[in-house]
Amino acid sequence: LAQALKRPGAWKLLKDITVKMANLEVGLASSEEQLDSVPAQRWGAASRLLMGSASLAIVGFIAFAAFSRQPGLKGALDSVVAMDAAESTDDAAESDHKMYTLGVGSACRVNSSDHETIGPPDGLILHGSRSMCMEHCLNSDECMGIEHRESTQRCEIWNTVVGAHDRVFMHRSVTGVADFECMVKNPDCEMSKHQHEIIKRAVDKQLEYVEAHCRSGPIDDDLKSKCARIYSADLLNADIEYCGLKNKLCGTSKDCTPK
Repeated sequence: LAQALKRPGAWKLLKDITVKMANLEVGLASSEEQLDSVPAQRWGAASRLLMGSASLAIVGFIAFAAFSRQPGLKGALDSVVAMDAAESTDDAAESDHKMYTLGVGSACRVNSSDHETIGPPDGLILHGSRSMCMEHCLNSDECMGIEHRESTQRCEIWNTVVGAHDRVFMHRSVTGVADFECMVKNPDCEMSKHQHEIIKRAVDKQLEYVEAHCRSGPIDDDLKSKCARIYSADLLNADIEYCGLKNKLCGTSKDCTPK
């Protein structure tokens, strides 16, 4: 709220809403005085006073929220928790292995030219929760990554290198919601650089789409829509996380602030 009030015109908008609320209360109060001799009508005026004030307050809140919404993809981050190395149970957390998520809407691929893989070339397909899928990989010496789909609880255990990933929500190459999530286990410098390059291209592409088709920014909660906030938020979070991971593993010091 404090940041929103710093925007040009914010105080004027708030003042206009406040004045309209005051005028409505005065007008309805006058109506109540005129009906003072009729109890039923007096209650009707009082209820209209309360309802009118509440309605304007709601309208004011919506208008103010819309006014203060951040443009582009960054607005999607407002209501989504930032991610880091994906969480796991205590036993797996004690190991040196970590899973680095590419975010909701990502599907694992063998390489950058692969856009059709529907299962790991070498690995397993299980059914279970996201945490179960992660634990299986973290406790396996062979596992190099996973892909999990929340709506079907489908878990792919990749015993081969996750050489790339697709943002499947962008081109709607799957039926239903694109609630896939690809994770890479213990990526090295080259892997983090390669995955980050794919992420950066996806950020540019998603920004173009949001600006052209998502009227109020990435705020939709319908996972069938490319305007869904989770897709843009997780994409930006992956950009930040893999940039930081690349800095750590490759000894670089690039600025990871979203542009």
